[in-house]
Amino acid sequence: MTSVPPLDPTTLAVRRAVPLPGSARHLQLSTAGDEVLVPAEIAIELVEVPLDGGTPRATAVRKQPHDATRLPSGDIA
Repeated sequence: MTSVPPLDPTTLAVRRAVPLPGSARHLQLSTAGDEVLVPAEIAIELVEVPLDGGTPRATAVRKQPHDATRLPSGDIA
């Protein structure tokens, strides 16, 4: 299983390992800097990983997601 390990910016210590439903190709930090968007292409899902330790949320998408960004409106493209 693949995971995303958010790091402490000061010490670079792993804060936690966030399991993913598939491999991640591109990670995108949200504009607010409070989450990472992770396209899991093989699983055909987009995973939102909150950096505050909250619960990640996976959303099924129609086709293999390659990249993602959160728009100022809050929508994800």
